[in-house]
Amino acid sequence: MIDRSNPRDLPRPGRRDLFGGAAAIVSAAMLTDFALSSEPAYAASGRPVTMAVIAQQMAAQSNQRSWAGLQDWLKKSGLDKSWHVSLTDAKGDPGELVSQVEDAITRKVDAILVMYGTLTAAHSALLDLERAKIPFFTLDSGYARPATADLTSNNYNIGGYTAEFLIDRL
Repeated sequence: MIDRSNPRDLPRPGRRDLFGGAAAIVSAAMLTDFALSSEPAYAASGRPVTMAVIAQQMAAQSNQRSWAGLQDWLKKSGLDKSWHVSLTDAKGDPGELVSQVEDAITRKVDAILVMYGTLTAAHSALLDLERAKIPFFTLDSGYARPATADLTSNNYNIGGYTAEFLIDRL
């Protein structure tokens, strides 16, 4: 049995998971903190935590891997039983992504995660989100206030490590 009140008991992604899906990074860092702080209150209220996941384009493998990683983490942590996580697909349309963020605000979800989103056109939705005080996480979308953080890889470092590895092997 996993003790969700203890962060050490929640599953942490291994090195392979970090490269296999960015949602593992989200779950390890920000969602674990959100889960630990929200789960007891929601459990006491008898209603599940609701989280809207909005993908820029589910046809992209990056979006699919991240969604699969998030679902896997929810299942391993046991949160799949007490969280209601919905996925919407903007199908590559930044305007549709903005509309889906607004819809999630209207539904009064407990948290929003945007995966690989184009947020440059989302100024009004982000202001509404800030006023609603809904925890907001982004994944490889570029930091946009009021996001807690944008979780992304550093391509400069990854390229440097890969080049160093190849040179060492030659």
